[in-house]
Amino acid sequence: MSAKLLVGNIPLELDVETLQDLFAKYGSVRSIHIPVTDIGRSRGFAIVEMTSRGEALNAHAHLASVSLDGRPLTISLNVDTNQKQQKTLWEMCKGLFNPSK
Repeated sequence: MSAKLLVGNIPLELDVETLQDLFAKYGSVRSIHIPVTDIGRSRGFAIVEMTSRGEALNAHAHLASVSLDGRPLTISLNVDTNQKQQKTLWEMCKGLFNPSK
């Protein structure tokens, strides 16, 4: 069963490839999504899906105290990947940021 990590406080210029390289050190990355605003600017967080719960836990353990470009990452684990949980994770992410900024 795959597991998703909510990675917050990422640098706004960070790209998918950089996150892929960072998380691949701790397991297989299935997908990475960096939500953007209407004008294409990063919202400052990403959803990283690892291929297993164990890999997600490993990445969480190793990266929870890492900073990128002076910004400490915040990482939350969501191991349930059914549709209801995915919607809940997305709704949680949407509420973290003020779209007027």
